[in-house]
Amino acid sequence: MKYLIITVCVLGSAVNGYVTVPTVTTGLTNNVVDTQTPQKVSINMDIGTPDAISRLAISGMTLDLHNEPANYDHVVMPGFNGPHPKLSSGVKKLDLLKQGEFVSLAGAKTVRALKGCWEMVWKKDSPAGALVCGFEIPEQYQRNEALLMPGRIYLSFPVWTKDTLAFARAEKERVLAKATEALREKDEMMEKYVSDPNPFMKALHYRNAYAAAEKFYRQPVNAVRAVPDSDEVFQLQDDLFCTTKGTIWRKALPRGQSVLLGSASLKPLPQ
Repeated sequence: MKYLIITVCVLGSAVNGYVTVPTVTTGLTNNVVDTQTPQKVSINMDIGTPDAISRLAISGMTLDLHNEPANYDHVVMPGFNGPHPKLSSGVKKLDLLKQGEFVSLAGAKTVRALKGCWEMVWKKDSPAGALVCGFEIPEQYQRNEALLMPGRIYLSFPVWTKDTLAFARAEKERVLAKATEALREKDEMMEKYVSDPNPFMKALHYRNAYAAAEKFYRQPVNAVRAVPDSDEVFQLQDDLFCTTKGTIWRKALPRGQSVLLGSASLKPLPQ
């Protein structure tokens, strides 16, 4: 969730004052969720930081997302039970059809996930929201040094409307084009700096290369790279698209810091 919000904020600031960023209101979010038909999905989880050697790969979790309220014992959710509950769609029912599992030297082991539910959170004036699933992990799971501790975990997947996704992709294309041009200019100036024997011209070429590098670093490249391509989203409804790549994290509610546990992938399944 933390990384999604950073991406959205940078994307919005990149064009602030030049164009109107498409956004979604909380009321529309609630309407979208209330009219959502049941959606069956498969989730794979990859526990571990990006630079870790050991990974805990949990695959095959299958669940059904429903639009009815979760009127049962479920985990607290970061949107509805956080500092800004009005940004949440409310906690919705989730049926866990199949637990995930991982393979260790001892063989396949099932990962129990309890008290599951979901919500949609859409920060005010953001072009993207998030579909968030929550679970309680009752025991520790480990593969080599990769570890999933007991406690609540959350899985977040960015969601978009047609307009906000089209806008984000156009902005991604614009930013990457400007960044590529800045790098080309920097490389050209550095080649001239190396080959030009005139010390005064060398200084000029170096200054121009530095200016081009500054142009590159002013572009929110990492932020726009998080905007999904067409093969990284699927359609939840006519005007709602879900990203297939997400994050796994935990947080002490309501105002604790988010701790990144790993990444997740989501795939729609036929009902």
